[in-house]
Amino acid sequence: ERILAQLLSSLTLQRITDNELKTPSDHDALTVAELISRLTKSIFSEVDGMQPGEYTPRQPAVDGIRRNLQREYLQRLSNLILNSPGDAAVVAAAELSSLRRSIDNLLAGEINLDVYSRSHLQDVSQRIEKILDARITQSA
Repeated sequence: ERILAQLLSSLTLQRITDNELKTPSDHDALTVAELISRLTKSIFSEVDGMQPGEYTPRQPAVDGIRRNLQREYLQRLSNLILNSPGDAAVVAAAELSSLRRSIDNLLAGEINLDVYSRSHLQDVSQRIEKILDARITQSA
């Protein structure tokens, strides 16, 4: 939680944006878009890397620690989307939209998930939908 709070703090995001603007375009620099994309891919790596197997409540596809991490990350992105102006919020919303499509595809696929993982991923998909709807309502 602390690491996510530090990485996604407004101060850190502003510093990354400032560095991005100060760095010549022919040099590599970490961008806010890259940070959010890498965090999402890492934290939700199970979504794109899920292999068919025997998943049970005792051997879930997404274990309890990872589910908690994913919920915390989703909450952090939600706060960013709903409370921050600018590019970081737009990038986070686009990243969540893409994640939701991937989760929905996984849930509709052939992989037989355990009850914990299936319930968790359904909940994440629903939360993402609500976050994105709230963002649209808020901007209107």
